[in-house]
Amino acid sequence: MAESARMRFTESYLRSLKERASIVAYAGAKIAWDKRKSNPGRGDYWACCPFHGEKSASFHVMEDKGAYKCFGCGEAGGTLDLVMKLEGLSFPEAVERLAAFAGVPLPEEPKGEAIDQEEALRRRALAAAAAAQALFVAALNSPAGGPVRAYLLSRGLGPAEWERFGLGFAPDGWTTLVEALQDKGFTLEEQIAAGVARPGQDGRRPIATFRNRLTFRIDDPQGRIIAFGARALEKDAQAKYLNSPDCLIFHKGQTLYRLKAARETLAKSRGAFQGLVVAEGYLDVIALERAGVPAVAPLGTALTAEQLALLWKAGPEPIFCFDGDDAGARAAARVLDMALPQVGPERTLSVVSLPAGQDPDDLYRKAGPDALRKALDEAAPAVEALFRREAAAKPLTTPEAKAGFKARLKKAAGAILDEETRKLYLRDLLDRADAFIRPAPQPPSAARPFAQRSPQGLAPRGARGGRGAKPGPFLAPPVPTPETKAALSKPALSDFERLLGGCLDYPSLAADHAELLVEIAFPPGALTEIRDELLAAVAERAPCDRSAIAERLTRIGLVDAARIITHLPVLTSERSETVKDSQAEAVRAALLAEERQTPAQIKAPGATSVRVAKRASARRMLTQDVGMEAGPQFARLAHELYERAVRAREEEALKQEDGDAAFERAQALHFDRLRAARLSASESDRRSEP
Repeated sequence: MAESARMRFTESYLRSLKERASIVAYAGAKIAWDKRKSNPGRGDYWACCPFHGEKSASFHVMEDKGAYKCFGCGEAGGTLDLVMKLEGLSFPEAVERLAAFAGVPLPEEPKGEAIDQEEALRRRALAAAAAAQALFVAALNSPAGGPVRAYLLSRGLGPAEWERFGLGFAPDGWTTLVEALQDKGFTLEEQIAAGVARPGQDGRRPIATFRNRLTFRIDDPQGRIIAFGARALEKDAQAKYLNSPDCLIFHKGQTLYRLKAARETLAKSRGAFQGLVVAEGYLDVIALERAGVPAVAPLGTALTAEQLALLWKAGPEPIFCFDGDDAGARAAARVLDMALPQVGPERTLSVVSLPAGQDPDDLYRKAGPDALRKALDEAAPAVEALFRREAAAKPLTTPEAKAGFKARLKKAAGAILDEETRKLYLRDLLDRADAFIRPAPQPPSAARPFAQRSPQGLAPRGARGGRGAKPGPFLAPPVPTPETKAALSKPALSDFERLLGGCLDYPSLAADHAELLVEIAFPPGALTEIRDELLAAVAERAPCDRSAIAERLTRIGLVDAARIITHLPVLTSERSETVKDSQAEAVRAALLAEERQTPAQIKAPGATSVRVAKRASARRMLTQDVGMEAGPQFARLAHELYERAVRAREEEALKQEDGDAAFERAQALHFDRLRAARLSASESDRRSEP
C-alpha cells in the first residue's frame, strides 16, 4: 500500500518539491537554531536534536544538500524524512504537508503507465537538450560563428569564458537544428519536450526555437541542461532576447540562471556574502561571476515567488543589483512589494542601484571587478531601500504630502507578517521620516576654510562683504620640485599605452591579436574603455585608427578616454629610438606651437586645413619605417602583458583556494599559458611563410 502510494508522485515532481521546499525554513518552524554555532551564509544550521533530549546543539541541517544529521543519536535523512519523523506522517502525507508548506500544488494522479511514459520522455528530452548544446558549441567554433566570436571578444569574453559559461551559436535556418537532432535519433516530440523545437502552425513542419543567435545554456540545480537563452545578432530583430518555452523539463518561473554555479561560489566565499546576487541579464551574471560574486538572474520575466524562495533557500540576504535606469527602479519596487510580507529573522534582502545608464557588465568592463564588488558593498538594506522609494515617490512640499508619505510607510510595514519584524520596521521608518521631514538646524555662521578664499583675502566676484572686512590669510600654491617638472615635461609611457598605440596605428595587429587583448588585464578606466571600443570596432569591421576610435568614444560620452588617444605613444622600432625621439620632440614642438596660436591665427582662412596637414605630417614622421618592425615588437609586448595577467590570476587562485582545488586551478592556468605560446608560434610561422 505504501509503495503504491509512493508511486503516485513522479520523480520529476518530487525533485521539484525538494528544490523549492527549504529544509531550513521547515525545520526552523519546528526547532530553535543555535545562533552561535550556525552559519547562515554557508547554509549550515545547528540546533538541539528534536528526537532525543540534549543540552548542546548536535543536530545539523545543511541547506544546500537538503539534508540533516544528528551527531548524538544518529538520525539522518532528507526534507521528506524530517517531515515524516517530526509529524509522524506516511510518505504521501509528508509530501502533501511539505507541498502545502512550500506552496507547491499537488499533481493530478496519473496512471502507472502514464508515469513510466512521462519519465521516459523526460529522460529523452534532457538528452536532446544536451545534444543541442553540443551542436551550438560546435557552431560557435565554425566559420559561420565568426560574427558571434567577434561580438564576444568585443565584450571582453574569450574562449575560456565561452567554455566556462557554456556559450554557443544557434545556426541560421528554420529547420537546421531540427534536422541535425533528427540525424542523432531524436524525434520531433522529444525536441518539443526539450524546448529546442516548436510545433508548426496550420499543418506546417516544426521549426527550431532559436536561429542565428548567441546562446546561453540554462541548467537545473543538478547541473543538467534544461533550457537556453538566446541573444539576437541583428539590430532590427523583433526580440533582443529569447528563452526556451515552458516545456516538460523547464518552467521559466521556477528556474534561475547559473543557480548551481552561484551556490558553489557562495559556499566558497567564506561568509563574504550572506546570499546570492540577483542581476537582470545573462551578461550581467557572467560579469559578476567573473568578479567572484555568486550571481543569478530570472529568465526574462519579473521575479516570481518560486524564484524568491530559491534565493532564500541559498542564503538569508540576497542582493538585488539593478540597472541604473527607470526600469531598474521599477524592478526594485516590485521585488520589495513581493518580499516584504515574508521578511523576518534570517530572511531579508538588500538593493543596489547602479549609476544611471550602467549595468553590472558595463561596470565590470569599464572599471574592473573591484568597482563591481565595491558597489555591492554599498547595497541598501530592505528597510532603507523601502524608505528611499517612498521618499522619492512624491514631492514633500506640503503638510498633506508629508502625512501621505508617513501613511505609505505605515502601509508598507503593515504588510510584514512577522510581528516583531513589523514593529521594528515601523519604528525605523517613522524615525527616518521624522528626521527627513524636519532637517537639522543650521549653525548661525561659520568661517569659510582657507581653501575657499581668494588671493589677498578678497571675496569671490559677486559675494557680499561687510563694511570694513579684513583680508584673510592667503595660502600660496606649492612650488613644483625639479622631479615634478621633469615628470610633466616628459611623462612615462606604460606598456599598456604602447600596446594600444600600436593597435591604433596598425589596426591589423589588433585584429590578429584580439584574443590576447581580451585576456590582458588593462588598468581600470580610460585604457580599458579604449581597448573595449577598439575590439568592438574590429568585430564590426569598422575603421579602427586613432581618429575613428576617438570619435566612437566621444559619441558614447567617454570624452576623457577620447582625449587620451591623441597622447598614446607610437610603437617604434628598437634600432631607431634616437631618430624616433627627435621626431617625437619635433611633433611635441609643433603641437605646442599650435596651442600658442592667437585667436586671429586660429580663425584665419585655411588655418584649419593647415593644422590638419601639419598633424598628419607629424604623425607620418613618427610612423615611417616602423611598419615592417612593429608586428614582432607588438607581439612580444602583448604576450608579456598576457603572461602578467595569467600569473596574477594564478596567484589569486592560489590565495583563495586550498588543496586539490588550487592545484587543479593552477594546472588549468598553466595550460592556458601553453595555449598562448602555441598561438604565438603559429602566428610567427604564418608570417614567415613566403
